[in-house]
Amino acid sequence: AVLVGGQTVARNMTDLRLPRQAVVERFAQLLGLPVIVIDPQPEFHLDLGFTFLDDNTIAVADPEEAIRLVAGLPELKPMVKITRDKQLAAKYEQAAQGLVQQGYRVARLPNLAGLGLTSPYFTYNNVLIENYQAVKKVYLPVYGVEPLDESARQTFRQHQFQVIDMPSARLSTRLWGAIRCATGELRITES
Repeated sequence: AVLVGGQTVARNMTDLRLPRQAVVERFAQLLGLPVIVIDPQPEFHLDLGFTFLDDNTIAVADPEEAIRLVAGLPELKPMVKITRDKQLAAKYEQAAQGLVQQGYRVARLPNLAGLGLTSPYFTYNNVLIENYQAVKKVYLPVYGVEPLDESARQTFRQHQFQVIDMPSARLSTRLWGAIRCATGELRITES
């Protein structure tokens, strides 16, 4: 399946002057896969909070867990505040429950909102995954906040991924992009 944000559907309804279901059907036809609409959309970009780990498992951001993990780190209080102000924990929980109701298994990853270009956005969903033949790797953004970084590593390891830390994400998220945002489709060929 493909996840599409409710904001994208709404924008296309306006632009194409079509009802919601017609827009969703067009996405499904264009992409050749069933479409799951995440609405309300927790953040401006679905890659910040959703990752397919396999065909039946989706990792969903868990801001509440992140807030718990960083409780003793005063330098992250501004990110905790903005995460709470945006009510991200409730929004991601609602999305996770909706996915479970549709038959998906849900794993959870820590997440804290950023403060725009002045701070990183602590997302562990915006990753690059290799999953083919005997290869199962995740290129994981890490931010030097060990409780969050390690929680994300453990989640991916529980799903049998080899974790490759990508510390450059702390800088790249200041430019509104983590790992997946900075990559295109990579094709693997046998030679």
